Amino acid sequence: MPTFDAMKAGYRNLWNAMCVSDSRRSAIDAVAMRINNSKQRYQQVAAKFPGMPWYIIGMWHYRESNNDFRGVLHNGEHIIGTGRKTKLVPPGRGPFSTWEEAAIDALRIKNLQNVREWTVERIGYESERFNGFGYMKFGINSPYVWSGSNLYSVGKYVADGRYDADHVDKQLGVMPIMLRIFDLGFADEPQKQSATLPPEPVGDEPDDPSGSATNDGKPATTSKTLWTKIVEYVLGGGAIGAGSIFGIDWRIAIAIIVVLTLLGAFIIYERMKRPDIKRGPVLTWLLGPSEGAS
Repeated sequence: MPTFDAMKAGYRNLWNAMCVSDSRRSAIDAVAMRINNSKQRYQQVAAKFPGMPWYIIGMWHYRESNNDFRGVLHNGEHIIGTGRKTKLVPPGRGPFSTWEEAAIDALRIKNLQNVREWTVERIGYESERFNGFGYMKFGINSPYVWSGSNLYSVGKYVADGRYDADHVDKQLGVMPIMLRIFDLGFADEPQKQSATLPPEPVGDEPDDPSGSATNDGKPATTSKTLWTKIVEYVLGGGAIGAGSIFGIDWRIAIAIIVVLTLLGAFIIYERMKRPDIKRGPVLTWLLGPSEGAS
């Protein structure tokens, strides 16, 4: 799973580049106001996770069940007070007697009690992790996070593990909603640091025990290598943004590739100058015959 440190610069770049679609602005404002109207319920849950902004829970609740308190935060299933457990990802959670109880469980599954700094970048990362990183392999920005902005146009998981490249997500993404929450004065944009909380546990990157998606159906994906990310960036197919390639500035990454290529070529050239190594026709044409060759 991609780490926050590897992706935070990309989320910041995308946030800075994001514009709310004019055609969706009224819908986004309506969702922001609906979330704000249930602020106290979201605050009750956020209080169990020191430093977590309340509106994050409201935004995820919108994505999972359109802010319907009959639907659990895990995946939107209407099982509150029924004695049933979840069937969708993550399965087997519950039963729950209240929505708040279910929400706390959903957040603890993701180990969000370990997050110490809730910056904009962290909110973007945790929102995508909450739903799954499956969109990365298709080179698009997750609609769960960016739908309703200039950073998303088409492509959606329409069921667990089933991606439809032509399907447009009609729901709004977390980040456009959050921007309007700030613009409407319902909350302030989080600052860079939170000095009142203890340090985040070292080496304790939050788990994803579900290994998959919530109701958007994004499967888990294996982490891509640095070389894959470099190729994606050069070809313009990366979905993380231009800010980082696994935490390395792209100019530095390209410089490293050039230096390693030149070093490799020099080593091969020096080795092939040895008289005891027989040269084939290509190397003979490039370097001339080996010493002592007849």
